[in-house]
Amino acid sequence: MPRPPTSYLRQIYFDTVVFTPHQLAQLVRLYGAERIIMGTDYPFDMAEYDPIGHLAAVEGLDPAAVAAIAGGNARKLLGISVPFNTDTCRQNS
Repeated sequence: MPRPPTSYLRQIYFDTVVFTPHQLAQLVRLYGAERIIMGTDYPFDMAEYDPIGHLAAVEGLDPAAVAAIAGGNARKLLGISVPFNTDTCRQNS
């Protein structure tokens, strides 16, 4: 490999299926909000029944990062041009 294996992680998308908002904040800090995609794992046992609430519980995420993670990144990755309504995402006060 021409680069260290960890350097390739910046080319991977991660999902939000982690156990705590703290872990999700770490993913965003390490890889950037632009590399995180909403995940639920529904109907499996790690299912997140309130994925927007889980995302909103992450302290310090700005509205643009929330909108990107909640759907904007997936739209961009999949080439979908449907507008995303950021009003449906609850923001952390």
